[in-house]
Amino acid sequence: IDPFIEVEGVKVTLDKILTLLKYRSVTSIPSFTKKDNIIIEVGAGQGGVAEVILKNNEKFKYIICDIPPSIFVSYLRLQKAFPQKKISLCFDIKNKEDMMNELSNNDILFIFPHQLSLFEKKIFDIFMGIGCFHEMDKKTIKRYMDCVNTHSKFLYFDAWEVTKIPFSIKKNKLSAYSESDYSINKNWKKVFIRSAIYPSNFVELCYEI
Repeated sequence: IDPFIEVEGVKVTLDKILTLLKYRSVTSIPSFTKKDNIIIEVGAGQGGVAEVILKNNEKFKYIICDIPPSIFVSYLRLQKAFPQKKISLCFDIKNKEDMMNELSNNDILFIFPHQLSLFEKKIFDIFMGIGCFHEMDKKTIKRYMDCVNTHSKFLYFDAWEVTKIPFSIKKNKLSAYSESDYSINKNWKKVFIRSAIYPSNFVELCYEI
């Protein structure tokens, strides 16, 4: 059970505070004002950010791209939070037509990373990676950014200001201020790069593709 304090009858946890701070940040993405956004989040963890976004934007469609065991944790969380929504585990889908049908007929999809190519080009309004890209080697980051370039209209992610990849054979070092480290396409338009409220050594970045 998460530790909490009760404020005016509401149980407040650190998880809720952090996700609300992140929600405050993502609402400044220009596309966020659309009522029918399709958002894809890579590395969604336990699904906290997805939950707060969907609680406040009922018509959004949401895709979570992750790996076990995290993807099953976020699935259980969102299934409990949104019993009225149509949720689909798409792990067995192998072609674009079936994947697009699932997107049309459901509110929330769960996919594995290799299935990103099974969506139509420029289908995502916002491609998000919260606290995950800095855990990857540069080759993996580039694969995701190539997908952003072909499939999304906006990119939002946050990362440590500087980090080393602990288990990478090449011992890669990443700087959030280095576009080459994160394979940022030179044709993308920078919307903002700013320090996060919390953690204070995180940087938030947004680009229009």
